[in-house]
Amino acid sequence: MNIMQLIQLGAIWGAVFGVVFSIAILIMGRVNAEMILNDYPPDVRAKFGAMSERTRRQANLATLPLLATLGLVVALGLGQLRSILGELTFTNTFIVSTVIFQMWNLLDLVLLDWFLLMILKPRFMILPGTEGMAGYSDYMFHFRKFLNGIVFTLILSLIVTVIALGVELVI
Repeated sequence: MNIMQLIQLGAIWGAVFGVVFSIAILIMGRVNAEMILNDYPPDVRAKFGAMSERTRRQANLATLPLLATLGLVVALGLGQLRSILGELTFTNTFIVSTVIFQMWNLLDLVLLDWFLLMILKPRFMILPGTEGMAGYSDYMFHFRKFLNGIVFTLILSLIVTVIALGVELVI
């Protein structure tokens, strides 16, 4: 596969990953927006206060199936790469996993943060008592998180690549 085909494969699976993640965040926000408290701007978090113990338990319960589902999406994407190539190589696996995670990072910024939270501002995603706060219009806060996400997703891609190649050796 050439680089463009690898990027295309990663982009397709990254879009799936991003949509699954977005749906999960919307469900979590609908059930209890406090579960995603750590993703809100500092002024909003400061005014709202600490996450309750009940919500922390709720978030922990919601996180496990989400991580399992996202892991499955990555495994399916890398499985498709393996079926196309016959075996995984470091470079191909790293490129595809990096594109998957960067697509997720980009979709999180544009779809969830900028479009949903900052433009549409659905009532269920606004934490009680924080309505109208400046943080809900802070595009740079979300952009800085996106930039941090680039570094995080590169590290995550490296970890996933090493794990995938380890599994490849065992199979």
